[in-house]
Amino acid sequence: MMQPVTIYTKSWCPYCHSAKDLLVKKGVAFEEIDVSEGGAKQAAMAERALKVDARNPTYLDTAGWAHLTQGNNVDRALQYLRDARLRSPNDGEIRYHLAAALARSQRTAEARTELDAALQMPRTLQSADDARKLLASLK
Repeated sequence: MMQPVTIYTKSWCPYCHSAKDLLVKKGVAFEEIDVSEGGAKQAAMAERALKVDARNPTYLDTAGWAHLTQGNNVDRALQYLRDARLRSPNDGEIRYHLAAALARSQRTAEARTELDAALQMPRTLQSADDARKLLASLK
């Protein structure tokens, strides 16, 4: 008997849509958990993923961002986000997320440093507008 399948998705994610289409095509029953809005569901997904690979920077970033946006535990968010940054220092999104957590914990000089670095990354920063607004608020 097949194990139950749970798929975490985001409404805008083309890979999520493809994965769901494949499961339907194969006749596999699944539970879909939409984590588009972040929050508790996203934090649960990231915590579950971290049990499989505790060093994955994407999982660490997702867990940290979820904790930060939920307002649960800024210190826990910082722990995850600092670890993600160490493992993927050239990821502007991770650096922006870390900066947001640093700003929330009143570490403005560190937050500015991370935002400057995030905005200078060669790859387009998806959250560039938010990063610029946060940087302007810290000056």
